[in-house]
Amino acid sequence: MEPVSQAVLGAMGAQLKPSLKNDSKTMEDFKKLSLWGALGGMAPDLDYIIRSSTDPLFTIEYHRHFTHSLFFIPIGALVVSLFLRLFKVPLKKSYPYTLLGYATHGLLDAFTNYGTHLFWPFSDRREAWNCVAVVDPLITVPLLIVLGLSLKYKRRLFTFLSWAMLISYLCLGAFQKYRVKSFLLTRGVDVESFHRYMIKPTIANNFIWRVILDSKESLQFYGVRLGIFNENILYSGERVKKVQREEVEQLLGNNRKQMHDYERFRFFTSNYLFWSDEKSIADGRYSFIPHGTRPIWKLEFSPGQSNQFSKFIIDRKPSDEIRETLGKIWRGVKLN
Repeated sequence: MEPVSQAVLGAMGAQLKPSLKNDSKTMEDFKKLSLWGALGGMAPDLDYIIRSSTDPLFTIEYHRHFTHSLFFIPIGALVVSLFLRLFKVPLKKSYPYTLLGYATHGLLDAFTNYGTHLFWPFSDRREAWNCVAVVDPLITVPLLIVLGLSLKYKRRLFTFLSWAMLISYLCLGAFQKYRVKSFLLTRGVDVESFHRYMIKPTIANNFIWRVILDSKESLQFYGVRLGIFNENILYSGERVKKVQREEVEQLLGNNRKQMHDYERFRFFTSNYLFWSDEKSIADGRYSFIPHGTRPIWKLEFSPGQSNQFSKFIIDRKPSDEIRETLGKIWRGVKLN
């Protein structure tokens, strides 16, 4: 998730330390301990600075990689505590709190849909449990408020309340995903009949979902808006041709560098790839519209340029038409 959520959760983790009691001496340092946990909670995302000036895929290849794994938690927390030593904070004093803060990061990210190397180096699998969006103020803002109350009143009651809220929200996300699957079945869409499928929340909420059905040859997109006091709504999207390795090989020929780019992009996207145009492949997991096919990022090949990397193109600027459509979906308007 984004840095604010990770900082909040890291502070929540530090406040769980068993020896942290409600005595006056310990609670005087409550804000400091929470800060150390928050720094630990944010630290894994420093992997974002691992980049190359020439290789555009290098950053996404190593973001949420080894720094996010369970194996790396003690090492990452040690790095944070060593940093705090620059401010004359004893290692022995800060480490338990940076450890708890750091431990929350990878687990929370695994509940999103981006993909996290949670079990590296024992597995290269990118864990994506699709229960919460990468950015979701519906849980971040309430947790931030409760954290503020815990820091103001220095009461661990608020710590336990924040954890109960987070766990409940993650369970709600899993339940919402189940609701989407059940609703699709009532509309004649049996996701289990496909080669594989993905059901994921869209940004900033857990009631509008993106559905991707993979039949090996094509990808079919749907959007689902779950109602609370009104009916659920299904938005049908396009069926697009899925990228096949043989087609990429035929396009690129002996261009090994860009073929390697394809393999890395294929892994990053969990092979939910479709042809955006004759020379570009797009990540089907993300689009501005829950049932849409306009990609947020794609990989553009240059078959004749064997000495160059492929172009990684990012487009995060929705058009006015897209904003209008999103507004209708958020309001629960049925589209033609």
